[in-house]
Amino acid sequence: MKKPLSDMTAQEFVECTGALGLSYSKLALELRKSQPTISLYANGRQAIPLEVAEQLKAMIATRVQKLTALGTEIKANNVVGSLIMYHNQTKNPQPHPTTGRFMRRQVPKPDTTVYPPYRMTHERYKLFVSALASWRDRVRELALEHTDTARQRDYQLELADIKAMADTLPRNAPYDVLIQRNEWDVVSRALRHLGTQSPELYRSTSALRCHWSKYKGAGYPKHRHTEPAS
Repeated sequence: MKKPLSDMTAQEFVECTGALGLSYSKLALELRKSQPTISLYANGRQAIPLEVAEQLKAMIATRVQKLTALGTEIKANNVVGSLIMYHNQTKNPQPHPTTGRFMRRQVPKPDTTVYPPYRMTHERYKLFVSALASWRDRVRELALEHTDTARQRDYQLELADIKAMADTLPRNAPYDVLIQRNEWDVVSRALRHLGTQSPELYRSTSALRCHWSKYKGAGYPKHRHTEPAS
């Protein structure tokens, strides 16, 4: 039997998560769901079951009771907003949630060897350029939001890598893209970020990222005809 669905939107789900002050991994444990399922709820790619929406509301009500008992003022006409503000004001400074993916930046000698050329179609090339531009804008936003030294260093290095890749992109066909091995993480983050903006972009960016990841070591296409040496 199919579980009944709620009318909770993905944006409301994200706001409830923020109101509880939980990461997606911790929320998954609380709801007894897998983390990928929680991400699907948050991205709007899977409808939110009624039981999940009710659990969230009950958890928020419990959180309000506890904070009110401690003397924290929660606005009755904006409970979720008040809780989000409370958690933003009281949380301890901590590394960016994606620090784990940025750890490569802490190594003294990043691998700057270049992968073999990866040839893109015109459509995939435009997608990659859009991903770099969108990710650059997002990193700039993060740099304004989080000003601690550790994250500022990550953001500046990320922006430098994005600029370096953009400067070396081919301007005309064939679109043979060259990246350094230490830049692959930036490529992956850029494509993942663009994919969060719509279901269509999610499918196309995922296809490009998976295909590129598969062939980045050997280059694509693997066997090319080369002009004979004169």
